[in-house]
Amino acid sequence: MENTLVPKIHLSDWRGVLYVTGGGSPLLSDLLTVPGASSTVLDARVPYSESALEDATNQHLDQACSSAVARSLAMQAFVKANELEPGGKLFGLGVTASLATNRMKKGKLRAYIGIQTAFKTQVTELFFPIGTSRIEQERLLTDTALQKLASGLGIESSLAANDSDLEANATETLSMLLHEEPNYDGIPKSIFLPGSFNPLHSGHRRMKEMAEQTCGSKVQYELCVRNIDKPPLDFLEIERLRDQFSKDELVLTNVPKFKDKAILLAPSGNATFVVGVDTLLRVVNTSYYRDDEELESTIALFCSRNDRFLVFGRTIEDRSFATLDAVEIPEKLRHICVGFTEQQFRMDISSTDIRLRTSES
Repeated sequence: MENTLVPKIHLSDWRGVLYVTGGGSPLLSDLLTVPGASSTVLDARVPYSESALEDATNQHLDQACSSAVARSLAMQAFVKANELEPGGKLFGLGVTASLATNRMKKGKLRAYIGIQTAFKTQVTELFFPIGTSRIEQERLLTDTALQKLASGLGIESSLAANDSDLEANATETLSMLLHEEPNYDGIPKSIFLPGSFNPLHSGHRRMKEMAEQTCGSKVQYELCVRNIDKPPLDFLEIERLRDQFSKDELVLTNVPKFKDKAILLAPSGNATFVVGVDTLLRVVNTSYYRDDEELESTIALFCSRNDRFLVFGRTIEDRSFATLDAVEIPEKLRHICVGFTEQQFRMDISSTDIRLRTSES
């Protein structure tokens, strides 16, 4: 039986990309077998295997069926939609599910439905009634996904949210951070401590405090929502991370490279970046540049703008603690760096370790 929402979706101005795991594949059938599908569906993908799912989300996954994976699929689908048809009313839909099968499964049978637009992130958790068949579960998942899509896009406003929905809406300024055009959200100062802050910890706070004492001015945290080797942050994740900071303590950007951060946040020059030595090594990592000439021109730009780096020691890849004096970097870059000794600062703490301990507890 044709779902009555499908024609309404096809008649709307919305177009999008759908990334759904195997359990959500009937959703594609419902959309594609109704006339007008080409007006809605720009692309669709069914990443079935673990490796295909990791490729679709552009990250290593500890668990395939989760809210985070559905949101990541939705974001990557939204990014793809913008590549295929820049502008317009675009959405990304991500579905991941653990349904009844011919083997025992850990945990409850469930699904997650993620929706991403330029102004909204939404995810729904769905648990399947005990004793339902695979076919019944797929039907319930498909109907729920269509309802959530129609509701999330404002096509069927009578569908109310429920307790299983999480949603975050973006302002115009915040929405612009999902675009490639350089943008920021906040009121930039001139001294920045960049990071992922997932979570913010005492090491970050101590670096900020020492940098403020050195510079005699306030330091602002900088969080980039678009990274080189990670999926963009969605609005729910931005909201969660931003809640760790006080007002005006954080500026958001969409530029992962330090050259672009400097130009965007301090167009007149004199930007100061507070970094760990591991981050400084990434600044000169040749894999992030087309060639040596681009790296040299980037360092020359920092020098000409009178930018500088305050560099704190960190534990690096070989698990040894290193300060600025212990690492090899171009001399021109070293001239605009100020380092702190191990006696001045050593805090063996990282956001990654905190997340690992939290997941194990």
